[in-house]
Amino acid sequence: MPVWSHWICDTFTGSRMQQVFPSGENWRTSFTGVGSGSHQFQLRDEETRLPRATWQDLATPWARTVVSCWADVPQYAGLIRTQKYGRFTGVLELSTVEIRQVLAIRMPFTVPEYDPNGVRAVIGKSLRGIMRQVLDWGTKRPGSNDWSLPVVLPADESGSQSRSWQMYNFETVEQLLQQIEGTNGGPDLHLRPRWGATGALEWESRIGTLTGPAFEWDSTASEHGLADFTVTKDAAKQLTGVFSIGAGSEADMKVGQSPFTGIPGTRIPNLDATRSFKTLADDAQLDAAALAELQAFREPSRVVTLGALASDVLPSMVLGSTLRAWVEGDEFLDDGWYGGTLVGMSGNLSETIGMEIA
Repeated sequence: MPVWSHWICDTFTGSRMQQVFPSGENWRTSFTGVGSGSHQFQLRDEETRLPRATWQDLATPWARTVVSCWADVPQYAGLIRTQKYGRFTGVLELSTVEIRQVLAIRMPFTVPEYDPNGVRAVIGKSLRGIMRQVLDWGTKRPGSNDWSLPVVLPADESGSQSRSWQMYNFETVEQLLQQIEGTNGGPDLHLRPRWGATGALEWESRIGTLTGPAFEWDSTASEHGLADFTVTKDAAKQLTGVFSIGAGSEADMKVGQSPFTGIPGTRIPNLDATRSFKTLADDAQLDAAALAELQAFREPSRVVTLGALASDVLPSMVLGSTLRAWVEGDEFLDDGWYGGTLVGMSGNLSETIGMEIA
């Protein structure tokens, strides 16, 4: 029967440095944000003991990545950000973050490349092509051993879209990616860890509408196979209208908008809000940004959380898979299917995998 296995890899080359055996862990991966994890190792375990110098090297922040696999298929890969060691317990705890956290720190240029008049521009591409170019800026730098990361980019894609970003705004790569994702009709992005052709860790850039194998459960069955089934409706970010605040100041400031349209069958207080897009000066782009923001938050978010045996869904299930569960005769939930797109997964050393569906 498949089980969890774990490796620590070199972040830059992806090479497998050491198979390791955590005494505990919790991790979460998502394509709607930056996932994270926590992994504990008992260094005094006689069966898994390693030399001190080896552990000191394996626990190097940022330069090492912890990979959690089911049936040797990576499900989570997190760069070590924090190490905490207990002298009296012998427990080393490694806190990790997904690779997009690096992109949330980096600008699309290095310190020596900065030019106050410099521009990062993409012309004549599709939105997928623009996102690919931004990822290229953020993960590739020929001749630089400290910048380039083993991220596999898709084929380029031409189109009618163009974007430019002034260096003096010091926007991070992640901010540029989120701008593209947030555009009306913009692509999703998932940097999926996998073992490459040589057996080394790499991240596959999945750009576009993410898909994967479908799974469904009947929660009314006597053996439904679910360990958890929770439905959360959250209106904390709900909006009725959006002003997109663009370049300029005072009366000369560019402003786009997507006005109140009302929620059919529902009466709520007006929740118009502003969103900042200070690098945008084009009216159409500002209106599109406002519309995308309103469409994303026009109604309360609904997240369905399911738990199932990892052996029932892994390793074929991936972020973007379609999942649903049937409900009938419940005290609160209407009869019907509850599900959608798998946007996040979480795991530990148990045989249960958590699934977040939106």
